[in-house]
Amino acid sequence: MLSQLRNGIYSLSYEMAGDDHANSNGGLVIVRDHEIHGSDPGGSVFNGTISIAANGEPRIHGHIIIGPHGEMLTGLTAGPDGLRIDFDAIPSNSTGDALVFNVEIAGTEIAVKAAYVGPLPTGLDKAALS
Repeated sequence: MLSQLRNGIYSLSYEMAGDDHANSNGGLVIVRDHEIHGSDPGGSVFNGTISIAANGEPRIHGHIIIGPHGEMLTGLTAGPDGLRIDFDAIPSNSTGDALVFNVEIAGTEIAVKAAYVGPLPTGLDKAALS
């Protein structure tokens, strides 16, 4: 399934598992050479890598940084220094040009749908982004 997550720009939508009212749209992620970089509507940023586990299953491993006093969809609120949380994402379903995966953040599962928006700008030097 992650082979569908080609280099490009994706929009993200989030839904807390089992709660039809806890959802959010407006996240954005850039995928480039098995790396992800993005942000959510609340201003948190995240980074990660796409890999294949020893058992052959795809995974996305990374971290999310929540700014001071920021709040996640789960209700988790960062303190005055912000908060960094590691995550693992497991693809669960794909539909058309989108990929749905489950992410566990601080003990709460969130379903994330990544929908392809378009390719990365041509001529963009990866070194300039570092």
